[in-house]
Amino acid sequence: MLRRAPIFIVGAILLSLSLGGLAPLSREVTQRPYKQQDPQLPAVPPVPISLQVERPIFTDDGFLTGISVSLLTLIQSSNKKGAVMFFFPAVGTPGCTNQAKLFNRALSQFTKAGYMVLGISPDGFFYMDRFRRNLDLGYELVGDLNREVADHFGVKRQGGVKRSVWVVRRDGQVMGGQEVSPQKSVPTA
Repeated sequence: MLRRAPIFIVGAILLSLSLGGLAPLSREVTQRPYKQQDPQLPAVPPVPISLQVERPIFTDDGFLTGISVSLLTLIQSSNKKGAVMFFFPAVGTPGCTNQAKLFNRALSQFTKAGYMVLGISPDGFFYMDRFRRNLDLGYELVGDLNREVADHFGVKRQGGVKRSVWVVRRDGQVMGGQEVSPQKSVPTA
């Protein structure tokens, strides 16, 4: 009689097959350095007012909810020159947590230069708010649930977004962007 394999083994095999074949589960695989696929992302048109993100807010009676706001309106309402935006795949993962902390440490540098910082992920408002509060982040995290914003910036991928950093002026002009590792996010911006 066949014994049932633990679910995590089956999941690891399926994930490995989806990534192009079975790879040995060894230290070499987990310690492979981050490799940039495309150092220069394609030129991006100005940010239209129609691009919406989900912003976590508390209602008057104290309940957490999400409201849909225009990304451009959010940038313009800050009275800054623009925004440094970073896309990250998922809240709570080690790479995303490290990236969020690095941006938090450098927040004063961006503020002095006249830029706000925005973290964008395909996660929902509840997870984004909890992540922001747990890390005591001094900037906003917004959700791109349907990944329309990621698609506009060319960083949408199947099942998520590519980790990248972008600088957008107050008028919506995209100054530049690059796919990055968590450690190179802040220096790239």
